[in-house]
Amino acid sequence: STRDWSSDVCSSDLIDDFTVCLDKFPDYGLAYYNRAILKIKIDEEVGACADLEESLKYNYQRAAKKLKKYCR
Repeated sequence: STRDWSSDVCSSDLIDDFTVCLDKFPDYGLAYYNRAILKIKIDEEVGACADLEESLKYNYQRAAKKLKKYCR
């Protein structure tokens, strides 16, 4: 079966997956960025902004554009 990537349930599951990843690799900027994008999708802007800031802290530069768009 194919996952419905647009569903909020799937987004929540993926957020959990990225959280597990970040528990193991806490300086992985891309994982923070991807988790932030999912949080934006389900209207968790506060958590998304924190993740975008962490992503930028770990030198994932694409986070800067999203941070400006959603968090300022």
